[in-house]
Amino acid sequence: MFKHGDIVEFNGERGFVNFFDKHSPYFTLCVRQWDDPGKLHGVSQCNLLVYRHYWKDVKMIEPAQDADTYHSQEHRYSDPQ
Repeated sequence: MFKHGDIVEFNGERGFVNFFDKHSPYFTLCVRQWDDPGKLHGVSQCNLLVYRHYWKDVKMIEPAQDADTYHSQEHRYSDPQ
C-alpha cells in the first residue's frame, strides 16, 4: 500500500507519507516542512491525516526509494568482551 517517503497527492495537496501503518485508521501526509532549530530533529511539519476511507482517492506520484535504513536495535547491545 503506502510507505514512508512515498510522494502522493490527495485533495489538491502534494507531499510525502510521513507515517503509515497498515493497521492504523489513517496515514499522515506531510505537506510542508521547514527548518526549526528549536525542535528535537531540527524541523517542523504540517501533516494531514488521511483516513482509510479516503485512501482510494490518493494518487501515487513517486514511490519512495527502498532505503529503509532505520534499525532501532542494530548494534544496540555490543559484546563488551
